[in-house]
Amino acid sequence: MSPPAAGPGSPGATVPGPPAAPGVSLGGGAAPDTGELDWTRWWNFERDRYLGLHDLELDGPLSGGKSTRAPRQSLMPPRSRVEGDILPRLLEVLETERDDSMVSAALIAVARIGSGERRDLAIRVGVAIKEKLSAKSQEISETAALSLGILGEDAALQPLLDLLASSEEGGRLVGKTVVPVRTSAFAAFGLGLMAHERDEPALRQRIAAALMEAMAADHRSNEIPTAAALAIGLCPVPDKLTVPDRATRASTHAHDVVAREAQVRWLVERLDPERSRGRGDLLPRLARVHGITALGRLGSDAPPHVRERVIRTLLGVATSGDSSVHLRTAAWIGLGEVLTAGSSSLDREGMRTLMEALKTGNVLEQHFAGIALALATSREGSDPLPTEAAADDGTVDAAKGDRWAGLETGRRALLQRLARGRADSLPWFSLALGIQNWHLQRAGQSNHPVAALTLRDRVRNERSAAFIGAYGIACALAHEGSDEESRSRAGDQIHGAFRRTKDPLARGQLAIALGLLDHEPAREDLHQLMETSRFQPELLWSASVALVLIQDPTVVPTLIDTLKKARSASGRGAAAAALGRVGDARAATPLLELLDDESQPTAARAFAIVGLGLLCEESPLPWRTPVAHANPYFAVTETLTGNGRGLLDLN
Repeated sequence: MSPPAAGPGSPGATVPGPPAAPGVSLGGGAAPDTGELDWTRWWNFERDRYLGLHDLELDGPLSGGKSTRAPRQSLMPPRSRVEGDILPRLLEVLETERDDSMVSAALIAVARIGSGERRDLAIRVGVAIKEKLSAKSQEISETAALSLGILGEDAALQPLLDLLASSEEGGRLVGKTVVPVRTSAFAAFGLGLMAHERDEPALRQRIAAALMEAMAADHRSNEIPTAAALAIGLCPVPDKLTVPDRATRASTHAHDVVAREAQVRWLVERLDPERSRGRGDLLPRLARVHGITALGRLGSDAPPHVRERVIRTLLGVATSGDSSVHLRTAAWIGLGEVLTAGSSSLDREGMRTLMEALKTGNVLEQHFAGIALALATSREGSDPLPTEAAADDGTVDAAKGDRWAGLETGRRALLQRLARGRADSLPWFSLALGIQNWHLQRAGQSNHPVAALTLRDRVRNERSAAFIGAYGIACALAHEGSDEESRSRAGDQIHGAFRRTKDPLARGQLAIALGLLDHEPAREDLHQLMETSRFQPELLWSASVALVLIQDPTVVPTLIDTLKKARSASGRGAAAAALGRVGDARAATPLLELLDDESQPTAARAFAIVGLGLLCEESPLPWRTPVAHANPYFAVTETLTGNGRGLLDLN
């Protein structure tokens, strides 16, 4: 997927916000790579669920020029417009355009639109996508494979399986004797997305068996087994014994997908160096890293005995002297998916190990152990604690009740690390406290004043542009569900930091924090930021999202004006992405006009396609959220991320 020679796909021309469509960089997950220790990389991959743009109630236009409060979905273009106007135009792009970036962006956009409940529409879109598998451009071909998975239509399953296996039929689909490695990897990603979206036992069993075959095969590179390892974490098979369908029973892995216990057992054995070396099927290093996090995801909602095996396996990897830093860090990520705040002996052991990693682990381990501890202790447990064992080892708080026994201990551990940790780790520990409270609010638990006050103090006292954005976002998340007075005080502190900070990246991050708090006094400053950043795509996207979060009714007209007047393709791209993310029907016409304006650079027109895809997407979160979450992005393959050509770089 080569980016265009000039424009937003070129090196250094990234725009934050949603990650880019193939060949069209819109930043976000594809933010400049400043190292695996940089907190902004984690935040850019995970932030969609915390921003909650799809859950907002916005001021929407009604007849007579009046406005009213309405859910975002009701302000999106009506399906009659989407199916009668927008989708046909995007399908026309697939048929007539030759620019890689435009065609690739259109493939993902039509997949987004076609993934709804209209099966006849999905079939039509699937046929159009499938035709692009044989494109001469590798970028277009592999994007078509991924788009089939985003679409998730029944007829897309067999082509994806053929591409993954590089079967004779797979070769025919791409017009080659052998399916390119990158295309097979993107087929694996597509299968994982399809399985994640469709909770159908037979479908998941068939996909899981194919992914196992791909992981066990002798491959020419890390790409396919790593992609399959990531995908299998999105494909949990049924908890109870379920006989696979006839097609899956023909697989050599049919017995490994009859139940979650069998699936987990198979993966555990492939991750065990001693067992795998004896059979000669040890996964490549990068695939092992992603397999470990996949194991955590498979254990998150598994039966108790399966969950126990997952936790013990992950603890073994995390504490083994033979494990590399990346393997141990992947284990911490996995534990964050499966541990709870409950009082079972296993949860308590996991918490002790996480807290020890916070103190003695490698710096990378400390960061992800902190995030894992926050996630684990904001998840309600289910196992009761015997009275005689209450709080006997300092890892539980009996006063909170058995199901939340570890919450306060985990919070104290994070507060201690925020007070005593090394400077470049403090943004991570602050974010951990913020997301812990955010999840707790959704679990019905009350806000903790000490954590909120501590983060407010950090915002007030911090002067480093590298740290202030993290403290602002964490403070906003920590005040989720707080009373209006506390939220107002937090907003005032972040607003003050915003005004004194000159660094553009930090100002954008603080703008997002103000939006998360719905801090009305910042509205004028955010408008000014939006006006002055028309030619600074990074700031424009952040200011736009912040204004959307505080439900400003003028943000759409302002973005439309910016879309028309921006001097650069990247400026138009930021406006198009923000318009799409807002989801307001008024954005459809200017985006279509930009797409149809052949005097504009192809990169700008590709941005319009991305915006249209975002605008019409009905799912609660963007399609890429499942693959970006709990992703060990430090274990990189070319098809995962890098140079705008990987899965995590796409929109």
